[in-house]
Amino acid sequence: MRAAERLILALASVLAMSAVKADAAGRQTSLRHPVQVSNGRHLNLVCIGEGRPTVVFENGLGSSILDWKQVQASVGEFTRACVYDRGGKGYSDPALPHAHATTVVADLHDLVDHGHLARPMVLVGQSAGGLFATLYAQTYPGEVSGLVLVDPAFANQFRDWTARRPDERASTVAAVARSNARLAKCAALARAHELSVGDASGCTAFAGMSPRAAYTDEEKAYFAAQVLNPAYYDAVIAEQKAAIPLQGDTDRNSLDVIRSRRSFGSMPIVVLTSGMKGLNGSSATPEEEAAWKAFWKKGHDALAARSAKGESLSVPDAGHLIQMDRPKAVVDAVRRVVEAVRAGQGT
Repeated sequence: MRAAERLILALASVLAMSAVKADAAGRQTSLRHPVQVSNGRHLNLVCIGEGRPTVVFENGLGSSILDWKQVQASVGEFTRACVYDRGGKGYSDPALPHAHATTVVADLHDLVDHGHLARPMVLVGQSAGGLFATLYAQTYPGEVSGLVLVDPAFANQFRDWTARRPDERASTVAAVARSNARLAKCAALARAHELSVGDASGCTAFAGMSPRAAYTDEEKAYFAAQVLNPAYYDAVIAEQKAAIPLQGDTDRNSLDVIRSRRSFGSMPIVVLTSGMKGLNGSSATPEEEAAWKAFWKKGHDALAARSAKGESLSVPDAGHLIQMDRPKAVVDAVRRVVEAVRAGQGT
């Protein structure tokens, strides 16, 4: 992340200091709705609106429930719309040990049970959350009536993209290793109570705040609480290890998805692909960027093709966080899937 973005995140966290103290007792707010699941842990679930099917949003790796703010508000006008914090994130209790796609899906299934969410649901997942949503639909086919995958990750994307690019593979693995080392340092500082929301350690850069967004005091408190929580850094480390194979060719998440892969029949699916420069990084040449975009779109086309009712659509003027850059495109996709489910077109 650029130095300017780090500064913006640090300043935003300083502004949240008083709000964090006001909410230190853990009382319920509009962003804090803990649900106790079967293992005694609590996962944070925030729902608005009424109607069926229930729509559940799954965050990306470095994302948060607030990235869905505009989309959730619009979807909540025509059906039940729920966001949640994965283990260790936001206001949820720590993640299960060695978290990967299967444990994420197990946690969400437990939350759906104990949160009394109506099923079958429509799952909306962005980036890594798209892979988690796909795995949930594979694992519990009777519980999912539709999917909206927002610039989603897919099985073996890292392996296949870097197969002919060993230098890029090595540099990415090294970058993730450095990131995990920094995260581990932040976790240690948090455990020793040596972090504050105004620290200059760089830990605020991992909080998931967007410099493009205007946050309320309560929303700033949500992020600041995350900065001070060692479980957050532990969760990000585990998720990065599961998504990028630091050793071998295939990441753990891909193994989870491939193991239970199946056709989605005629379940309505919409896959949205960002059109702006994204995961390939800002230093890519035009040729490399074109190759990446073709690879990324092909993977998304393959996801949509797993259903006879699948659509693969490009959002040309959006980056990886389509839900923030073009929220209407995501809302329209969700509405299309919800209406298809209501019309009895899902299976």
